[in-house]
Amino acid sequence: MFAKSLRVFSNGCPTTGSLGSTALRSGYFSRSLHILPVAPGSIRKSQSRFTRPVVSYPSRRWATSTTPHSTASDPAEVEALQCLEQGTQKLEEGDVQAAKALYQRSVHIKRSASSLFNLGVTHYHLKEFDDAITAWKESITLQPSSPDAHTSTYSSDRLTPLLTTHA
Repeated sequence: MFAKSLRVFSNGCPTTGSLGSTALRSGYFSRSLHILPVAPGSIRKSQSRFTRPVVSYPSRRWATSTTPHSTASDPAEVEALQCLEQGTQKLEEGDVQAAKALYQRSVHIKRSASSLFNLGVTHYHLKEFDDAITAWKESITLQPSSPDAHTSTYSSDRLTPLLTTHA
């Protein structure tokens, strides 16, 4: 199955998809292969033993608990998570006000980086830029490694003056 659809480019590297072929044509993989301590033909031979491709997915980052003793069985945390999920559903449906109310309830029950970040998103959609920035900054204090909160805060700090003068 995989072996039949496998194509080999002139540089001797196998590929099965357009992303792989683009990376191969640019020389991305061939540069990496030069540092491997193997014979040039051995990589192609070992690939033919596989019957299906091995797919690797990037790890997901989830919001973490803000208190060490919280568990998923904590009724307050369960309710906060339910409000967070319902708020996300409302936001996807386009009901920003309902999403905001649910995110505020989630934050009130249990402050988490996720609920604060999403609350900031609703503030931003409602053109409440200062409130959005405040929520995102607080989200960063709870989860400093969150790239989304950093990006949103930075972008809104730069865009707010432009958006408020042209509104």
